[in-house]
Amino acid sequence: MPLLDLLLPLSIFWIGIHALNALLKNFQNDTLLPSNVNSTSHRPRTLVRKWNLSNTTLSLRFLHLVIHTSACNAPYDAFADKLRNRRHSRMKRWITTFYDLGVVLGWIGMLVAVCGLAWTAGRLCWQNFEHYLTTPEHHVSAGIHRRSLNGIEEQQNSHLLNVTPIIPGVTVPFSHLPMIIIAVFTCQLFHEFGHALGGALESAPLVSVGASFTVLFPSAFVQFSQRYVETLPPQRKARIISAGPWHNLVLWLALFAVGRVGVWVERSMSVGRLLYKDVGDVGCVVVGVDGDSPLNGYLPLGSVITQLDDTELGGKDDIWTIYLTGLSRAKEQANGWCVSRQSFKDASNSCCLPTASSTPLVSCFTSRQAQVRGCLDPVEVLTSSTPRTRCLQDKECNTNLEMCVWPDKTASLMRIRFRESADDDKTVLWNGPRKEVWEQVIVSKYIPRFWFVPLGAATVIATFFEYLMLATLSLYLFNLLPLPMLDGSQLLDTGLNMLSDTPDRDLESAEDGRRTGRWSKRCGEFITASITVREKEKN
Repeated sequence: MPLLDLLLPLSIFWIGIHALNALLKNFQNDTLLPSNVNSTSHRPRTLVRKWNLSNTTLSLRFLHLVIHTSACNAPYDAFADKLRNRRHSRMKRWITTFYDLGVVLGWIGMLVAVCGLAWTAGRLCWQNFEHYLTTPEHHVSAGIHRRSLNGIEEQQNSHLLNVTPIIPGVTVPFSHLPMIIIAVFTCQLFHEFGHALGGALESAPLVSVGASFTVLFPSAFVQFSQRYVETLPPQRKARIISAGPWHNLVLWLALFAVGRVGVWVERSMSVGRLLYKDVGDVGCVVVGVDGDSPLNGYLPLGSVITQLDDTELGGKDDIWTIYLTGLSRAKEQANGWCVSRQSFKDASNSCCLPTASSTPLVSCFTSRQAQVRGCLDPVEVLTSSTPRTRCLQDKECNTNLEMCVWPDKTASLMRIRFRESADDDKTVLWNGPRKEVWEQVIVSKYIPRFWFVPLGAATVIATFFEYLMLATLSLYLFNLLPLPMLDGSQLLDTGLNMLSDTPDRDLESAEDGRRTGRWSKRCGEFITASITVREKEKN
């Protein structure tokens, strides 16, 4: 199982971290991961020089590792001083305009995120309510029958929300988990880098930067002097807050442009075709098989899968994913197979009984005309080296001694047809859930032209690029939600302060002790005018 394969190295990693921490604590009267390494009263100087921990704090608690460092403070302060220098005033104006645009798009992104979340939740509630009203109990069987006939249409209706969560092992292969983690962490680094640049623009003192590792997932953060940031006027504070999501949006725009340019270059110059050949019109290339998969050793790497059952894989659509993940219901085999009539009638039907235990040696087959079921060897029937006659009726078989049979609906059989060379077609019979094949086998539509070209490099790069775009756009929208601990709540607070014209105490107000109270002044003027009008009415 992929999850078990992940748990073993992860457990070894955390056990090793805690063991190393305990050893250093016992034998050196210190710890590799102290709660405060800046305290040097009991720490040997050699350890400080070796691990360079003089400006770094590491803490470990259970499966949570946190690293703080002030090593980046010096270059940060140098850049902030450069922006304060009058010689670079033009550059500062351009950077300020850039982050002002980020503030505007931050508010727009917040509106889009909230509306999108509300729309999705409302649509989901409405669909459930509509389904509850339009599905009486006496229509259940008819609904199941319609689903079996119109599987694709029903699947399209179920995806009206247009939201597909990325869940390794559920909606995407579990093998994509490392790429997803790296993509999200990369986008988060770019996000925090945006906060750092925004803070330097506003001369906010940097306390530290750091990263954390919780169980399996890494994250990064930037910490400013909170007291100084609170004294900034809302507009300047908004630049720091929105800089992170703004960087994520800029990264998405850059990746989108690179992708479009790459497609244009490929179409016009065919650079990729010099190394890879597109076989998408034929089928899918096997670029990886899980080591513990039953298909390992039966599906050679580099082979081209051309059919799943009677479904051709060639074409523009991702038929591989659609067929194996159940996005469309499996079609019943259009044609059956001719087998010996006497052998089928003499065969036991024990494997067809509801209480029968599954066995890989025989599977249940049925004759639709005779309404008879029997247990046959599926390998001999479906993948025989001597092709059997395909049929729709018994009369289409070669002789009266044969009859037409199909795998029973209870048999989870699937034929995987592949080729290693142009004229070498082979068939592997899979017995089990189709989705397991999708999880255990990695495919691509590109095959290398030369032996030295990596088989799955094109697929890995394209997949990681796609996850990078999804991760940075998701961070842009998610962080702008007005929820606690997210940038959106702080941006909303500063936006309300700007609209009400009652900003927090800014630097100028802090110097002369004055506060800007325009909104209070306006309220006072309104009350005074109202009292004056009433006195005139009495007189």
